[in-house]
Amino acid sequence: MQKKSNMYTSSLLEQFPHITHGFTTKKQGNMLHESIRKDFFDSIGIAYSDVVLQEQVHGIAIHAVSPVDCGKTIPGVDGLVYKKKEDTPFYLSVHVGDCVPLLFCDPIKDVIGVAHSGWKGTAGHIVKEMVKIFQTFGSSPDDIVIAFGPFICSHCYPVDLWNVISSDLLEEKIQKEHIDYDKTLCTFENKEEFYSWRRKDEPFGEIMGYIGYTEIL
Repeated sequence: MQKKSNMYTSSLLEQFPHITHGFTTKKQGNMLHESIRKDFFDSIGIAYSDVVLQEQVHGIAIHAVSPVDCGKTIPGVDGLVYKKKEDTPFYLSVHVGDCVPLLFCDPIKDVIGVAHSGWKGTAGHIVKEMVKIFQTFGSSPDDIVIAFGPFICSHCYPVDLWNVISSDLLEEKIQKEHIDYDKTLCTFENKEEFYSWRRKDEPFGEIMGYIGYTEIL
């Protein structure tokens, strides 16, 4: 994970020029608020009407999106997946306070996904569900690349989210070198950069991860 313009990006995902992605920090504002989300996407040249959001209910349901979902918040889900079908811009988003924001990409079959994995989603193995859905679109686990965004570490939270999620991914035959994780990006420890639900000395906020297609293939 690397920092650019007060945001974080994955060196693994940056290998694919037709994919744009990133994880915001406090510098871009509190992504709980729609007006701030709109302003952020506008600032990076993305129309908010091309973004799909999710309600995030701490479950494991994943929605296969289509272009008709653009500009909408999909209720009752904690994961979104999209197989590229049309030559149009398309973006998926995930927002977190301390939970794990995950970005998925299969550059071979042109499939992208996002997942919100708190302790309930982690215990329910949402990432395994995501890999299985990728496979229904023709993906091989060998080709799937995954970036972990900032989340609370095991020193600050009683559940080791990283250990469970990474073990699930390896069990699903994801290649270790295709998993991007920076253990220094704890949302609780890095007060200047991230919001944290468990840090009670400030109002709660959220950061956001996003991934999408920007170019015609």
